[in-house]
Amino acid sequence: MNEARSIAVLAQRALLYEAVCQPKPGLVDPLSVGSHSDMTIFTFIDSSCELLEDFEAFFIAGHQFEGTNLQVLFNNIRPLGIQAEANMLQATNGVNTHKGAIFSLGILLAAIGYLSKRNALTDTEAIFEVVMKMTTHLMADFEQLSDKPLESLSNGEKLFLAHGLLGVRGQVSQGFPVVRNYSLPLLKRYGAINNENLLNVLMLILFYSEDSNLIKRAGDVTVLQWGQKQVEEFFLLGGSKTKQGLEFLTEMNATFVHRNLSIGGTADLLIVTIFMYLIETSILK
Repeated sequence: MNEARSIAVLAQRALLYEAVCQPKPGLVDPLSVGSHSDMTIFTFIDSSCELLEDFEAFFIAGHQFEGTNLQVLFNNIRPLGIQAEANMLQATNGVNTHKGAIFSLGILLAAIGYLSKRNALTDTEAIFEVVMKMTTHLMADFEQLSDKPLESLSNGEKLFLAHGLLGVRGQVSQGFPVVRNYSLPLLKRYGAINNENLLNVLMLILFYSEDSNLIKRAGDVTVLQWGQKQVEEFFLLGGSKTKQGLEFLTEMNATFVHRNLSIGGTADLLIVTIFMYLIETSILK
C-alpha cells in the first residue's frame, strides 16, 4: 500500500471509529439515530467508504505542492473539498454526514502530505503548525461579515457576529487547540482506542469546544454552559469507566434527543483526535 493510501485509510478509520462509538448525546450510533431522523449508522458507513479516494487526493495535493506560501496550498485543495462533499452527498442520497470532517481532515491530510515530501513529518506538532500556516487567513474573512447580507451568512458567521464565537474556522486557524491541548493528550494517556475511552474524549471535547451545531439546534448560546455542567456531572460519576457514568450518559442522550440537540461539531473534533492519534501511533512511532 502506498503512502497516500495508508494515510487516507487512517482518516477513513477515524470516521468509522467515531460513528460506532455509543452512546453519544444526540448523535447517530449503531443503536440509535439520535436527533437525526434523516440518517442511520449505515448512512455514515456509506459516507466513510466513499471518501477514501478523496482523502488520498488531499494528501497527494500536499505532497505535490512546490510553493512556500501555504495559503496557496489551502486554496489548491478547496476544489478537492467541494468534490469530496459532492461524493459524500451522492453516497448518502443528499444527507450531510461528514461535511465538517471533510473540511478538517482535508486540511490535515494536505499538511501531512506537504511534510512527508520534505521528510519533515516528525510529530503532530509539526502538522498543526502547517495547518495554522495554511489557514491563518480564514479569520480575516470575519472582518468583512458586517458588509454581507444577513440571509447570506452561515450559522458560524452569525454566531461570530452575535457572540464572538470562532467556530470551526477558529479551531483550524489556531491549529486545533482543543485537540492539541485536551483531547489528544487524554487519548494518548489512555493509550488505546475503545468505546469507553472515546466516550470520555468526546465529553472532554464538549466541555472545551464551542459547538455551533449545538447552539443552532438549541437556539440559545447558553446551552454551552448547560452542556459543560452535564460533562462535569458525567466525570464526577466516573465517566464511561463506571456504571453510574454510563447511565448518566444514556440519560443525557435521551435528553438531547427529546430537545432535538446534537453535537456535530464535537463529533468532528473527535474524528480529528482519533486521526491524529492514529498518525502518531501508526506513522510517527
